[in-house]
Amino acid sequence: MKTRLANYIDLNREIDNQIERLERMHDRAQLPSGPNLSGMPKSSNAVTDRVGNAVTKMLALEEEINHLVELRDSEHSSIERLVKKLRKADEKAVIRMRYLDIEDWDEVQFMLFGNRQDFNDNYDNYKQMMYRLHSSAITHLAIIQRSMT
Repeated sequence: MKTRLANYIDLNREIDNQIERLERMHDRAQLPSGPNLSGMPKSSNAVTDRVGNAVTKMLALEEEINHLVELRDSEHSSIERLVKKLRKADEKAVIRMRYLDIEDWDEVQFMLFGNRQDFNDNYDNYKQMMYRLHSSAITHLAIIQRSMT
């Protein structure tokens, strides 16, 4: 189960990386071509080919991104269905924040326990509580997943 959740985070990162790549390709396609410093004549088809090739690559990358988004959305729904079957609200919260919302551990800890008066004094204890909640939630999710197959 933990691997599945880590793969979900990685899929989100892959989508972000590909979107950044597409944006860079788009920016490069809009730049004018550099001056011809060789003194050799240049075919007018070269510009058309360069633009055409760039558009073809961008369209292919957009298709790949759309496919990745579909996979991510499907996995998000599947994970959410499992999370809804957890009994404890804090277990649901830690999984949703860490994996579905992709929050870092400090943020998860603060959202779970930051409103407690002794939060700063017992920071390390709350961190351990958060990790135990996470471990328990992962175990329960694995049990739920096995029972559904």
